[in-house]
Amino acid sequence: MSRLKSQFLAAALGLASVGVFSSGARADLVTVDVYIYDGAINSNHTLADAATATYAATNATKTYEFTYSNGAAASALSNIQWDNTGAGTNTGGSFLGSLINDATFTTGTKSDFINQTLSVAQDSTTAFFKISGFVSGLIKSGSAVTHDDGATFIIGSDTQVDSPTETSVVTTQFLTTPVSYSGALFDLYYVEGNGAPAVLDVNLNSPDLTTDVPEPSTWAMMILGFFGVGFMAYRRKSNLALRLA
Repeated sequence: MSRLKSQFLAAALGLASVGVFSSGARADLVTVDVYIYDGAINSNHTLADAATATYAATNATKTYEFTYSNGAAASALSNIQWDNTGAGTNTGGSFLGSLINDATFTTGTKSDFINQTLSVAQDSTTAFFKISGFVSGLIKSGSAVTHDDGATFIIGSDTQVDSPTETSVVTTQFLTTPVSYSGALFDLYYVEGNGAPAVLDVNLNSPDLTTDVPEPSTWAMMILGFFGVGFMAYRRKSNLALRLA
């Protein structure tokens, strides 16, 4: 029994130290999946919606995946200010510009993405972006997404932006009622088709927005709690066995 106590205390101290040393850490980032395919095969595949996300994941190879950090912005979502309004080459480098320095690639390479053509006229080359993560904070009225082509923004069960069809550059407002979220999963769909321009600018009117995932300290405390529950169950079982004996 004393040996078990020692092992439990050692594990608890180890997990507590993880929490202390990681309490200052903050995972403030989102994940961006990019699919490049021939959108002219079916015009429905140039919509920025969940159906196209399913189509891309099923029928197209994921060309790029990268995590995108907050940079100097309040959150990684607020840092999505991607803008290529020129009529020149519509590449990933011209779309993200210097903000590509806040991207860490896990599929494909940064150099390839910089030179990647995102779309051409008639949609024979189309790029579908799925941007995912978790969001916490109060999102006030006045929040909006500026986009060309289609954009759909879903937070939790709320479809905040529903403008999936290819269009010229427009600004689509969120729901007018302020909404507070706590670790809500979000998906932002954006489709880039038919050549330049390419614009995706997320403007969130929020004083305390974070785009985050559970920190290591949170996981440590959760695991520590599991150890505690297991230890108490073992102790009750041992006491019961002694009484029966």
